[in-house]
Amino acid sequence: MCSVLAIPGPAHSSESEALKGEVSRGNLVGLGKAMSSDRIINDVKKAALEAGAFGCTISGAGRIMVAVTDDEDKGKEIGEEMVAAFMGEGELIALAMVKKLDRVGARLVSSI
Repeated sequence: MCSVLAIPGPAHSSESEALKGEVSRGNLVGLGKAMSSDRIINDVKKAALEAGAFGCTISGAGRIMVAVTDDEDKGKEIGEEMVAAFMGEGELIALAMVKKLDRVGARLVSSI
């Protein structure tokens, strides 16, 4: 099992400006629409799935997109497509990396 992490640089997109504007106006309906229409996230997710990812989502509060696959080479291809999607839609430079999932979880590796 592999995870593909795509991490873009700081966003200065029209979507983030729309979110800020709706919050400052207190417009909950507009805020909801802006939150639901993030083209960059949707395009990156679509690129990952079309490249063969089993799934893709945004991590936490954002900036990191995570996709999963079962093959490291396929993960590299997925990462390249995700990076291209960040650049194409939002003109965001991104970095992708493939990591094996740790199925054991948290544990003490060493102590002082």
